Amino acid sequence: MNAKKRIIISGVIIAALAVAFYGSTKLQTRTNEIAPSQEIAEVLAPANTLSAPSILIIPHHLVAEEQLKESIEKIAQLRKEKGATTKRIILLGPNHFFRGHAKVIAEHRTWPLSKGTVQQDSTFINRLVQQNLAKLEEKNLENDHSITAPLPYIHAQFPDALYVPLLLREPMTTSETDQLANFFVTQTTTDDTLIVASIDFSHYLPKFNADLHDEATLAALANRDTIFFQKNVDADSPHILTALTRYAIQKDEYFTLLSHTNSADLMKNPRELSTTSHIQGYFSKRSPTKAEQIVITIGKDQEDAKKFPLIYKGSDYNFFVDQLEKQGSKKTIVEKNGINIEVPADQKVLIIRKKDGRMTKKGCHLEKEQCMIE
Repeated sequence: MNAKKRIIISGVIIAALAVAFYGSTKLQTRTNEIAPSQEIAEVLAPANTLSAPSILIIPHHLVAEEQLKESIEKIAQLRKEKGATTKRIILLGPNHFFRGHAKVIAEHRTWPLSKGTVQQDSTFINRLVQQNLAKLEEKNLENDHSITAPLPYIHAQFPDALYVPLLLREPMTTSETDQLANFFVTQTTTDDTLIVASIDFSHYLPKFNADLHDEATLAALANRDTIFFQKNVDADSPHILTALTRYAIQKDEYFTLLSHTNSADLMKNPRELSTTSHIQGYFSKRSPTKAEQIVITIGKDQEDAKKFPLIYKGSDYNFFVDQLEKQGSKKTIVEKNGINIEVPADQKVLIIRKKDGRMTKKGCHLEKEQCMIE
């Protein structure tokens, strides 16, 4: 047997083993809807929404078309119930093909659709350009499915809004995503603007692996973990997730999951080795769920802490150590019970327990709802 034949046979054997493994009975019994772990599900579960959703995450992979339509319809209904006017839609999509030159590309144009014409918010686009947050580069947006795929479905529910489609190109620095988030916070309100993020998640993996990656992403969405989005997320738009999470932190909004699907399930092909996953949900102000009882942040006091990014929100007190190591500023090291915590020199680590006042495992009593690690 020559070398070429041995290589071919080896490849066939490897492929067969992979199919056998990833097409196991466990995977075949999955439904179209993927359930997150119990702990994450408690954080992401629908709760009492206290404001109109300000951010919606949907896919542009139209294998999930039905779920996409349902998500947009749900958000339209929620915004209507909360009295939001929705005068503007900001649609953010990844620049898949690296067209143009700018990090953020905008255009002045209308979008004729089968059921009407999408009108752009030229005034808002001009403000973005004037602040050097975007550049006008023609004939780029119309050739990227991150914009064109979801646009008709959004317009069907919000036909009277003005639109701001933007293509975001990697890489973007933390400063660039922060500036974009800050601009959205100062130049929009939840009442008049809905930000739509057109994002597909895990790519080119068997469903088993994709589910594992998505589990980590769901945890990051629950914790608003911008460090994870910058460095570890399996999605085609880490820069969009980072910017919008920073926006949500400033607005004191949290993520609610609408659906989690995978192309292998939707196409009824559990043995597919290259799949795409879809996480759909929204950010809004809402009442805390069971797992949202511990909040860890930095500040002189609880009011001051609102200026700083949330470090951790969840049920696992011990987990906060890793989060502090990730997100602490590097000015001063504060040591407490053997834990080194890096925080700004004039700040403290603030732990807030919203509902009860039991002793923590590290001995910090939370009877008065907050405890300073000094």
